Amino acid sequence: MASSIDIAAFREAQRAQGPATILAIGTATPSNWVYQADYPDYYFRITKSEHMIDLKEKFKRMCMYLFRFILTSVFHIHN
Repeated sequence: MASSIDIAAFREAQRAQGPATILAIGTATPSNWVYQADYPDYYFRITKSEHMIDLKEKFKRMCMYLFRFILTSVFHIHN
């Protein structure tokens, strides 16, 4: 029984007392950003897939749909 008391005391000693704090330092805009509307063109250019025109158009539609979805559902911005 003494060993279980020692383990409990040990675990209690390891725990923090009070709230935890995290300090994060960074930049809000990275140097390599791309506009959302230009992202499909950028992506297909860097992957050397510019010849896939149908897929590129579908990807553009998906990006615009997701952009509108995020604006309306997360940020509650409506037209």
